[in-house]
Amino acid sequence: MKLRVVGIGKAWATDDAVGPIIVRRLAVRFENALPVNHKIDLTFANSPEPAVDLLHMLDDCDILIIIDAVRSGALPGTIHQHVWLPDLIESRGVERTSSHGLGVREILALAAELDRLPEHIFLWGIEVVSTEPGDTLSPPVAMALDDVVKQLSQTLEIYIKTIVERGTL
Repeated sequence: MKLRVVGIGKAWATDDAVGPIIVRRLAVRFENALPVNHKIDLTFANSPEPAVDLLHMLDDCDILIIIDAVRSGALPGTIHQHVWLPDLIESRGVERTSSHGLGVREILALAAELDRLPEHIFLWGIEVVSTEPGDTLSPPVAMALDDVVKQLSQTLEIYIKTIVERGTL
């Protein structure tokens, strides 16, 4: 069972860096957390742009978790969690927040056309203030980090436990 956690965003674009920051924290937390004799391939990756990188990360992937900066009009720091559906992003009024050439929506739609989508896709978005050049997160996004990492850690622990016990999610 291959489970991939991917942070999308650029380190130099203020709040756009939130996905990769969260993924780095999760990677440290789960570095030695898998049970002995497990059959789970858990990987953590970051991509400044979802384009080709994300498409390749879908290969042989069973469960994909994507973490990215979003703008939907909610309060900055708001955490969004959704199961991927083809029209989800448009129906939620979520806009791309950065300079990604192709966004997550476009890459997942392309993967669907190519029959390369994982069985399970979960999207986590953090409502941002800015994606302008800068090397620090805005205060509301920075304040949300610990909560997002905690929620995602709990989610990953449940996935891992379920996979170990049942062999699938």
